[in-house]
Amino acid sequence: MYNNSYLRTIIDRSNEYVGIDKLRLTTRQFSVSDVTGLNIYPIIKRAGQKLTDEPENAPLFRCQNEPIFGSKATLNTDTFTLDIGTYGLLVGFNPSKITHSYELLTDAKVVSDITLQIERELKDIGVNVSLLDANVSRLDLAKQSVMPRIVSHYAPAFDTMRLKGVKSNRVNYGAETFSMRNNQTEICFYDKLKELNPEIMPSNFMRCEARYRKTAAVQRYVGTKTLNDLLKIKHDGWLNAYESYMLKRVFVSQPEQLSFDFAKLDALIKHLITETENTKGHIKKVAAIYGTQKIFDEIGVDRFLNSFAPYVNERTLRRYKNELNHLARYSVFVGKPISTLTLIDELKTAFIK
Repeated sequence: MYNNSYLRTIIDRSNEYVGIDKLRLTTRQFSVSDVTGLNIYPIIKRAGQKLTDEPENAPLFRCQNEPIFGSKATLNTDTFTLDIGTYGLLVGFNPSKITHSYELLTDAKVVSDITLQIERELKDIGVNVSLLDANVSRLDLAKQSVMPRIVSHYAPAFDTMRLKGVKSNRVNYGAETFSMRNNQTEICFYDKLKELNPEIMPSNFMRCEARYRKTAAVQRYVGTKTLNDLLKIKHDGWLNAYESYMLKRVFVSQPEQLSFDFAKLDALIKHLITETENTKGHIKKVAAIYGTQKIFDEIGVDRFLNSFAPYVNERTLRRYKNELNHLARYSVFVGKPISTLTLIDELKTAFIK
């Protein structure tokens, strides 16, 4: 797992803190005095639409009392994105990433300072807005932890976990990521170091983000509406909101969820096989994740090997079967089988204090 100075710098960081990973702010209260710095996209004429259908009485916005028509106006910088549309003005930025590549920003005062700096940059190009008074339409609260095992080894736990009230999960093993969502919120566990550098080996540095994707979700689960309100409750308020959501919606005891999900197994195998041209070692990697005993007793050897069939030839399948039998006969496990409940408990211990 961690074996270099890059990871050791993280070890002393406490996982008792939660930080703001992403913010999107929306408001209709703004003015524009100069359009020079904005990208303005024209209104597209659709099939069957008359040119006279352009809503002349509803411009995108006004600049010095002159109506500005278009489908949207945008601006992308190194620190923030600006989008003006029919819904109003939207500014998105990642406060944590502005200050550090992987450490989370936990100080409300620093978030406020960053926001005010963005306001000044917008004013310099002719866009006047009070972002502190804007509604928070996207908020990502995150924790991160150095886990006892690499992130991908928690796949069996992720297979059984569900966001309360959601019937199915979406798994993206290609990004070493597990996520589950509904139309307002999302929970995402992923390998943070792998995200920073896809070329490195998988790590045990896991980040878990609670993503509130609408203003209504921020109000419901965090108890705030505007950015000003969010900054007033400071870190303790963010921490309470994060842990309350995780306990009530994610780490919920639901025994019926512990049935095996073959679709997740197929997705994992597809990722392992397609990311490299060499097929050696993949059978042992999956055996390490799920445990040889589980493969024989619950999944079934034939069903397990069928998941490899679309990607390897018959000769490789026979080799895989021999390797599995060898593991079972001599108990030569790549990784000691760990129960799903143990893995879930490790996740809960890491992200709930």
